[in-house]
Amino acid sequence: MLNRGAVFFFMKREFAGFIFSASCPIINIIQYLDTKGMITVIINNNLTALSALNATRAADNMMTKSVQPLATGLKVNSAADDASGLSISENMRAQIKGYDMAVRNAQDGISMLRVAEGALGDTSDILHRMRELAIHANNDSLTMQDRTHVQEELDGLREQINHISDYTNFNTKRLLNGNLGALWSSDDSKIKVRVKGGLLTIDEEGRTSNSESNYRLEIRSDPGKAQVQKSSIMTVTETMLIENESNEESEEDSGAIEVYYDKALWEIDQFYDSEGSFLVEEPQKLTLIQGDGKTASVMIYREDTLQDTASKINTAIAEGLGQKVYTNDAHQFAVISDGTGNTPESVFSRSAIYDDDGSITGYDIKSTLVIRSAVQGTEGEIYFAGNDNLIHAFGLNTIQDSEEGTYRVSIYNAHTGEAVVSDMKVTGHELGGIIHPNIDVDFDPMAGTAANWDESTKQYLMTSTGTYTANIHLADNGLTFQTGTNQAETFSVQFGNVSANMLGVDRVNVMTRELAEKSVTYIDEAIDSIVKQRTQIVSYSNALEHSIANLTVSGQNLTDSRSRITDADYAKSAMRFIEFQILSRAESAVLTQANQQPEAVFSLINS
Repeated sequence: MLNRGAVFFFMKREFAGFIFSASCPIINIIQYLDTKGMITVIINNNLTALSALNATRAADNMMTKSVQPLATGLKVNSAADDASGLSISENMRAQIKGYDMAVRNAQDGISMLRVAEGALGDTSDILHRMRELAIHANNDSLTMQDRTHVQEELDGLREQINHISDYTNFNTKRLLNGNLGALWSSDDSKIKVRVKGGLLTIDEEGRTSNSESNYRLEIRSDPGKAQVQKSSIMTVTETMLIENESNEESEEDSGAIEVYYDKALWEIDQFYDSEGSFLVEEPQKLTLIQGDGKTASVMIYREDTLQDTASKINTAIAEGLGQKVYTNDAHQFAVISDGTGNTPESVFSRSAIYDDDGSITGYDIKSTLVIRSAVQGTEGEIYFAGNDNLIHAFGLNTIQDSEEGTYRVSIYNAHTGEAVVSDMKVTGHELGGIIHPNIDVDFDPMAGTAANWDESTKQYLMTSTGTYTANIHLADNGLTFQTGTNQAETFSVQFGNVSANMLGVDRVNVMTRELAEKSVTYIDEAIDSIVKQRTQIVSYSNALEHSIANLTVSGQNLTDSRSRITDADYAKSAMRFIEFQILSRAESAVLTQANQQPEAVFSLINS
């Protein structure tokens, strides 16, 4: 019997709850409902509890998922949250990380460029100091000792340029020795390649091309002229030269030139100064300087004869300056004129000396020292440096100016046979920017030319020897910075070689005024080369700074896009969390009530 309360019944098709008064026997109610097919009372399976349990679990799962965005700050924590969104966001994440690293790469590149630009600035300062010294030396007020001191400073500055070129580095990478521009080699040791940058070029449409390859040079020469110098006329007096009973002047005296050869310097008037002091009382150093910068020195002594002096100078030119390889006779570089040959350099005379009785007592023999170069053009010009009075005693003057040869040059790609240039006429032995704007090629000034001695004219005749060939290998070795997030999004940088040799200041010499004047030109060209390289580096740096700005903006915008996909909206997430939290609690309460339904059986049994 139930006095009050609620009894919950399970119907075959739906759930219903009825409230009856205490005076109605429960058995009568059950019998009545059963006849209507409205109730089934079971205890083995609590379907209501199972339904409530599933709902509770679902609510718990939803609450758990709503907690994750609040805990991680991400709307997409796994592929289950948003499969396509996760895929897109991960791709964006890779791009964003790439932008960050590309910015770092560009910043490292700018740091490297600043190191190089600073070193080039120091080199420029050195060159300006060298120019000051060269201008100072282009003044005849300087003594040879003064010039020596100036040259010593220039040599030290040149070594400092080489030191900067060899040892300027960033993260152990040598920047200015040419290895980060282009690498070159040649089968001809006389070929010199000046590297001013890399081999990559970009056309107006942004397309890149690379000039690295093997090149074959074919050169045909139209020879020029080599320098010839002659000393002042030197007089030797010999009173016992011949014994001529007829007292008549002999026109065929073969002993005259031998006597002239054998006269010591102290016996020749030209080697005494205006005060009568002998100029070679102490050994004197005479330095020969060739137009290409090579030098050779000889020592002149008091007892040296004219022939000794000529032989020493001849050996210095042949061996020290290396000119013997260009001629078939290496003994004609410095000779004493013997009067043979109808050439301007053949100065020789012999005049008799008479006493009061008209008898011949000797001869005055006059001749000159002739100095010839066997290398055409300015590269073969020879200058002499030493004691000023000694130089004046020789009194050298040029009787034949040098003249550059002209060449017909063809350059071919050695792999494909394609002509880079064909039969191009050039004056001088420099090919500037023909293979590539950053590559200058200096070839042998005697390429395809020989200096053959002509005994009849007593001079070196420049003759063509046919086609001269040489092979040059060029390989690009510039730096590449990854300044993008994908393949091939790179930025290339090249550095030239700034050694003294490549800048051309290895030829700077101020031991004579003429050489000092030429040196100013060499230094000006070197300064111009440095300015061009500094300008190029600044343009690289500006480009990288613009890349950094672009990468930063791109990364920021991509991060914003990814944020909209992955980042959680905390207000919305908190609202959902509270929603599922309340639902979970409600389901838990329903589950508790559902679990109490089987207890109605006990009431039924007890009744």
